[in-house]
Amino acid sequence: MDAIPSEKASTFRYPSTANLYVSSLDRPDGTSSTNFTINRPNNILSGFFTRLALTEIVLDWNVPNVISGINNEFEVIIGGNPVSVLIDTGFYTVADCISAIRTALNTSVGAGTFGIATNARGASLTKTTGSFTIVANTLSTQLNCQVNVSGTSFAFFAPLLLNDKYIDIVSNSLTYCQDLKDSTTAEYNRDVIYRWIFGWDGETGYDLYNYPIIQGYRAFTARRALPFPKQIKWDNNQPIGQIEFQIYNSEGGILDVPAKNPELLANLSAGELEFNLNLLVSEV
Repeated sequence: MDAIPSEKASTFRYPSTANLYVSSLDRPDGTSSTNFTINRPNNILSGFFTRLALTEIVLDWNVPNVISGINNEFEVIIGGNPVSVLIDTGFYTVADCISAIRTALNTSVGAGTFGIATNARGASLTKTTGSFTIVANTLSTQLNCQVNVSGTSFAFFAPLLLNDKYIDIVSNSLTYCQDLKDSTTAEYNRDVIYRWIFGWDGETGYDLYNYPIIQGYRAFTARRALPFPKQIKWDNNQPIGQIEFQIYNSEGGILDVPAKNPELLANLSAGELEFNLNLLVSEV
């Protein structure tokens, strides 16, 4: 009779893990939340760990989508004469922006000169009598209207009223060890901790003229949990002594936001942009 093989139990132990919590509010006073370094008297993290992974991020966003000197000017030509108007810095839906442009133009050239026509697809800027031309600039490009041609009505088709389509959170202090580097189809390339692409998970609301209210048209605080986070390699004989962070805009430059002012109590826990990260640290 053949012998019946005996079963042997094997023991499996899950790797040890820890959390590394990061808050942009822990940065030194007088530094911007988009470019800072955190130093501590002792190492921020020590131990025999080989991986870090971002599992949770919370973004407090209070950067207006219309900003003076960037995209707050709208210019038309009437009878060969240029007319330029400015709208205030702030958060705008597309409907808010079109209405503000109409009001500013009518204040400049005369009440009732410009109007807004609407249909199921959106809105158009109209002129009561005579033609006009919309001049190409940042705002007219974002509103996606026909420019540099003469007409009496111009539609705003599928506009995107954002200065940045995404932001990159970068920390060379945490990514320099990894051999597998990030890549991109953009002209610039850098390793990132997380790319926050502006967009809601579900269907968004719509404004007065049936344009979607995209993330970034209003200030927001949003949390994202990452079920399959990027695994960042770490050499287990290296402690983390300091951490530096930068946030880059979608054009590849440091996002410009004010630094905290320690003399103003309101600024000690608030800013135009703040973030919190939860990184899972693993021994394997």
